[in-house]
Amino acid sequence: MAAPAKLTLLLPTTLTSTVSFPSRVVLKPFPPLQRLVVAAAASSSSSQTLSSFPSLETPEARQIRLETESALEWGSVCARLADFAATAAGRAACVEGRVAVGRSREESERLIEQTAAAVLLSAPLDFGGVEDVSAVVAAATGGRLLAVREICGVGRSIRAARGVFDQLQSLAQETQDGRYSPLLDVLQGCDFLTELVQRIEFCLDSTLSLVLDRASKKLETIRRERRRNIEMLESLLKDTASKIFQAGGIDSPVVTKRRSRMCVGVKASHKHLVPGGIVLSSSGSGATYFMEPRDAVELNNREVKLSGDERAEELSLMAEDSTIEASEMPVPLDMWVKKDARIVVISGPNTGGKTATMKTLGLSSLMSKAGIFFPAKGRPRIPWFDQVLADIGDHQSLEHSLSTFSGHISRLCRIVEVVSKDSLVLIDEIGSGTDPSEGVALSTSILKFLASKVNLAIVTTHYADLSRLQSVDSRFENAAMEFCLETLQPTYRILWSTTGNSNALSIAKSIGFDQKVLDRAQEWVEKLLPDKQKERQGLLYDSLLDERNLLESQANEAASVLSQVEGLYNEIRLEADDLESRVAALRTRETQKVQQELKVVKSQMDTIIKNFEVQLKNSKLEQYNSLMRKAEAATASVVAAHQPNEITFNDDENQSLFVPQIGDKVYIQGLGGGTMATVIETLGEDGSCIVQYGKIKVQVKRSKMKLVQQGTNETATSSSVKPKGRTPKQRSAAANQSQDGSVSFGPVVQTSKNTVDLRGKRVSEASYELQMAIDSCRPCQVLFVVHGMGTGAVKDCAIDVLRNHPRVAKFEDESPLNYGCTVAYIQ
Repeated sequence: MAAPAKLTLLLPTTLTSTVSFPSRVVLKPFPPLQRLVVAAAASSSSSQTLSSFPSLETPEARQIRLETESALEWGSVCARLADFAATAAGRAACVEGRVAVGRSREESERLIEQTAAAVLLSAPLDFGGVEDVSAVVAAATGGRLLAVREICGVGRSIRAARGVFDQLQSLAQETQDGRYSPLLDVLQGCDFLTELVQRIEFCLDSTLSLVLDRASKKLETIRRERRRNIEMLESLLKDTASKIFQAGGIDSPVVTKRRSRMCVGVKASHKHLVPGGIVLSSSGSGATYFMEPRDAVELNNREVKLSGDERAEELSLMAEDSTIEASEMPVPLDMWVKKDARIVVISGPNTGGKTATMKTLGLSSLMSKAGIFFPAKGRPRIPWFDQVLADIGDHQSLEHSLSTFSGHISRLCRIVEVVSKDSLVLIDEIGSGTDPSEGVALSTSILKFLASKVNLAIVTTHYADLSRLQSVDSRFENAAMEFCLETLQPTYRILWSTTGNSNALSIAKSIGFDQKVLDRAQEWVEKLLPDKQKERQGLLYDSLLDERNLLESQANEAASVLSQVEGLYNEIRLEADDLESRVAALRTRETQKVQQELKVVKSQMDTIIKNFEVQLKNSKLEQYNSLMRKAEAATASVVAAHQPNEITFNDDENQSLFVPQIGDKVYIQGLGGGTMATVIETLGEDGSCIVQYGKIKVQVKRSKMKLVQQGTNETATSSSVKPKGRTPKQRSAAANQSQDGSVSFGPVVQTSKNTVDLRGKRVSEASYELQMAIDSCRPCQVLFVVHGMGTGAVKDCAIDVLRNHPRVAKFEDESPLNYGCTVAYIQ
């Protein structure tokens, strides 16, 4: 540790003080403060309680004082003192920041002497029993009747406070050198109310919080009569309870109290055992009565009266009558101010310790005013300041619409209004938050004003111009905070009569910034030097003029291009609107044409189906195939007539190798390019097969088909059913028919005769109706089962019936052209 440095604060006041700060000072609670006597805890009636500031303090001064204490974190210092207070009242005063601060130099000196005397105590004072009775005293002053417990607490506290005074007197008599006189002065004027304490101890038991019999003759007589009456009452009730128990009127003898009267317990069924008794209450179940015997009524009445008399007499009498280890905060500093200096301008980098230096000085001043030893070695001395006024930190306020600069200037304005010759002013980053040139001008004016108004002002700044005031005004002193570039940490060493650098470029370089960026920044630093300011301003003005002319030219050119683009846009927009109307008209015409064609096709199909049904009624079985072929031919002709495109089938290798399989999706020549059919049955080796498109089935040759998509095993499986439920004869016949292809089902054309509609029916109804429809079908008939899309329950029921019915040869699931309908082939 370096040797302590001597600092002399030579100020134009009646008090010239020398302050000794070591080069490494640690701010932490001072251990001897454990023995510090907190006057507020010794007696609530102490006449020497000090207020922080005089009662004539103006509202403006009070506001700036509170803001200064907040900025300097004075509340935190007071709160740390609470760890060393020995009483609840002392701890509360410290936590709430109510530590007494001297209103004058004499009061502050007296507080310092009291602290010094406390440090010299050979043994800690015993504050046991001292309680905070201020609330109790306030209640009594307000007319509230105190409880026995509260009165006992007052008596203990007064006696304990007297004990502290006796300890100090004993120590003073032993030393006889007057060292403890400042502490005795704290309690010398206290009235320890000896007669009141003696009366309290004579009348009350402080341990049990009871009023003693000897408090008054009347109370002693009442209690003696009450004890005799209770003995008689208890004896009577015990005899009665025993007799009730012996007579079987209760499970065990019971003597209790109900409605403030002594009584016995008896079963409800045996209440006759207490003749003339009064039922006071009953048990929850009603099985037990609590009765007052007739002979006990008078004794109970007397007990109630004596109890009331006792309480009234008591009320009448009362109406008369740790060490904690603290974390260290290493803020070392050395300070020296020359004799004529009024303003100290401290410069240096951010995190260099400027603000910490100001806060340390401000807190040290407040602590000395409050009689608290501030952390320094040797015998430090510091001037007495009537006010410590600080502007530290950011004072933005959304509520009051204050920016950083506005809040800063608002605080400085209030400081200037309340400052006095004996004040200490602390300003952090003066003039910041605005244009540098205006900030320097305003800061210079404020500091020159303060130089003639204050005892001492400490300001920090990054403005180099403020550091030049020392050369033209002897009231200004420069100082810089030393900063270690190797560790990027402050040393908290003040370099007097020097100007500090911000070291921004050095810090950026040590962190690892790109060297090109740093070189460019260095060029700008050189351009911003004072001797090149005017030249740079002229060049900057010319550059701005050229830039403005260039921007105007570019703006005119852009306006011309914009006009041309807008014209072209409007032209294209008109064409686009006309195109949309033409497309809409074309779509309307095409839609009308398609709708007309659909009406024609529907009419033709209805005619074919109607003719087929009429002829089918009048035909015989041998004419059935002829009718079917005619209907299929007519349907195919209608379809072919309305197909716009034809598919060209090339005789390539893939087409020649194509072998139709059940489930394949194919295009059929002659049915139009947009019609896709499904292979449902293969007929021979030549590749001919039966295909289905919609509800129509036709037989086509392989050469007339073109493969679109191969079928799957699932498709083939779903298109047929197992021959479950058939007799062996039926299965054999079906197999033979499949082999020679002689069996031909009816045309796959839906009519009202071959359709069963299950939509809207319950599952059981649908199952029954479908079975009836199958049973009523002729052999080799096609049945259209309409089950709809719904929840799928009717469809599942229909598929299950078709899969298990013996007459169903096969069935086809619904297809994209036939949703909600399954086609079944009945044998």
